[in-house]
Amino acid sequence: MAGIDRSIILETIGRGEGENVEFKESLGELSEIIETVVAFANREGGKIIIGVTDDGRVIGVRIGKGALENLANNITNATDPPIYPSIAVERIDDKEIIVVDVPSGANKPYFYRGKAYIRVGRINKVLSPGELREMMLKTIGRTPWGDRIVKNFDPSEIDINTVNLFIEEVKKSGRAPIRGIEDIKSLLMKLNLLRNDGIKASGIM
Repeated sequence: MAGIDRSIILETIGRGEGENVEFKESLGELSEIIETVVAFANREGGKIIIGVTDDGRVIGVRIGKGALENLANNITNATDPPIYPSIAVERIDDKEIIVVDVPSGANKPYFYRGKAYIRVGRINKVLSPGELREMMLKTIGRTPWGDRIVKNFDPSEIDINTVNLFIEEVKKSGRAPIRGIEDIKSLLMKLNLLRNDGIKASGIM
């Protein structure tokens, strides 16, 4: 967990809380910390500085054994998709503070306890259903539709008659290594439509 330039931290604290900066007095505010991590990841990223009061006074924080690892694990385990922020300890005026650096997420929207938050000014706002749909569409737009992975798909939902017709057409064309009768899983694997974490949208189609 690499350190951060001290002058940058002092400058950040001096500017106060805002759309990409949040102060927390202690690790006891874990729920609020994770909520802000999600809000930052769903926007442009940001820093959470622990050991600083709302008005920017550095009071420091007690960092016990394994505290940073526990914080990182709590954040990762509580967020969906998992978020992996950078966490570092800095010393300001003989006081230790923790800096949680959250990047803008590539797999928006991110959730904590079933809610997606976004940073607006100095507050974390819960996204409305409409805002969630818009964010999901933007994320999907960065990935070809057919390559999107759909999890928890039940192969029994596939119509076997349609699959048999598909197999016959593919065999006639000679464009894929299909010979004889194939089970659904083997077929999808050979066509590169099935992965360990799910099936591609094009595979379902």
